[in-house]
Amino acid sequence: MALYDCEKLKRYIGDDPEALKEMLILFIDSTVENMQEIKDAFEQKNMCELEKAVHKLKPTLEIYSIDTLYDPVRELEKQANQNETIENIKSNYELVMNSLNEVLDAMRKETE
Repeated sequence: MALYDCEKLKRYIGDDPEALKEMLILFIDSTVENMQEIKDAFEQKNMCELEKAVHKLKPTLEIYSIDTLYDPVRELEKQANQNETIENIKSNYELVMNSLNEVLDAMRKETE
């Protein structure tokens, strides 16, 4: 199973390789920033900010069909919303962050 799929995105931008490359770069840049927000909130044990930062991932997961991350992201958002302890959410947090890094690495290779 692919880490991501750009078919939904292509429906919006057409079959333009340069536009696709630009969208991938935009996703990479914004996700790196978002991941830093998630990391900061997690390290500060700020569940409100963690929930907000994780929530921002959801639309792009859908557009890029990053299906393997949809449930873990929803769960992490829910855990933050319910103010669960860092210890309880740590494994899911690590899963989300590691998986996002894998997706970003694959996208970076595609944009080279």
